Amino acid sequence: MSSIKVKIWDETIGYLYWDGVNNRSIFELDSDYQESNLNISPLLINKKIKIHTATTYEPIFQGLPPSIADSLPDYFGNRVFQTWLNQNNILESELNPIERLMYTGKRGIGAMEYEPGKSIINTIDTVDFGEIVEISEKIISNKYAFSDFINNQQALQNILTIGSSVGGAQAKILVAVHPKTGEIKAGDVLHEDKEFDYFIVKLGHESESVWGKEKTSVEYVYYLMAKNAGLTINDSKLIENQGNIHFQTKRFDRVKGEKIHFQTLLAITGYSSKTSVFNYEQCFVVLEQMKFKHLDKEMLFRQMVFNIASCNMDDHLKNLGFILNREGNWSLSPSYDLTYPFDPFLPSLKFHKMNINGKSKDIEREDILKMAQKVGIRNPHGIIEEVKNAVSEFEQLAKNYEIGNYSRKTISTDIQKAINRI
Repeated sequence: MSSIKVKIWDETIGYLYWDGVNNRSIFELDSDYQESNLNISPLLINKKIKIHTATTYEPIFQGLPPSIADSLPDYFGNRVFQTWLNQNNILESELNPIERLMYTGKRGIGAMEYEPGKSIINTIDTVDFGEIVEISEKIISNKYAFSDFINNQQALQNILTIGSSVGGAQAKILVAVHPKTGEIKAGDVLHEDKEFDYFIVKLGHESESVWGKEKTSVEYVYYLMAKNAGLTINDSKLIENQGNIHFQTKRFDRVKGEKIHFQTLLAITGYSSKTSVFNYEQCFVVLEQMKFKHLDKEMLFRQMVFNIASCNMDDHLKNLGFILNREGNWSLSPSYDLTYPFDPFLPSLKFHKMNINGKSKDIEREDILKMAQKVGIRNPHGIIEEVKNAVSEFEQLAKNYEIGNYSRKTISTDIQKAINRI
């Protein structure tokens, strides 16, 4: 039976076992953790109960507790991992989810760690963006071949190290940057020098696609608008390298050489029903259940308004998150993954992933105000106007970056329609 120890900040949370007969995990909580102030999953795991079986969760969580399944890589990370397994003659079908967590080890997002971890040799002294972009592009387009592996085995090892533990569909890597020397290292693990800052870099590539070149610049413009709209969002910038423009954002789960526990809304709620859509009102209920401060509720409301006004419709349950400090207190995480999620050159079904007042598109001010009344938001009109003013600057801001006229006009038109409705 496969088993691992689950830890946070050098403290044991519990022990995870794999039941191969029923394809599920069994999670045994550590006695000291049960008595502590920490609760990594306050809505789903009752700390008074020692043994938990993952029988009630949807298949998306792969037989794991949602709080732990959150540590597994998403689309791009999975593609990298699968490619590495193939080239090393390891059958993915023979790995159960707990064995996959062993490859995450201490390299995952947030503060949770898994022991024993599978050794992944890290020999990256500096990050070669050109090489990383080339191999990630081949992996995404299914063009990575055995000859690529033979010619440069280390390149695949490198992308596995810094690119396989990050969530999301877009190609991205983890880097550590020294603020004084500018030295860049792999960012999947903590370095002894606590002065290093840690970043996620979303890679711009797809040379045959106009949008592939533009979308990192668009996300940067959205970052600027979010700041102007009063959202809490970590410092970001664009990096130009060999004709590609990458979006770099500072990680909020790594602060002064320490790990911060992070969970997505999906992990906190375990919600993945295909029969009903999660809505923003339920988000506020979650904040109430977890005893969040009113300031967090106001910030969530502000982000909701921003998503509506800016047409950031990729507002699913993994694009909203929470952080936990060592004292056991939860708060809303800084905003992340704010952008225009559609390729302007392709037809798209445009709707929000979370409903507002029962609607997934064509949201009006009346819908927002009904939500504000339900959850007790003060001065909703003022927040709406502040967000509208910030978002209305898109077209002017976009002119300063590598965003073509067609994309700029398309996005600006959609934004203007959304602003007019609210």
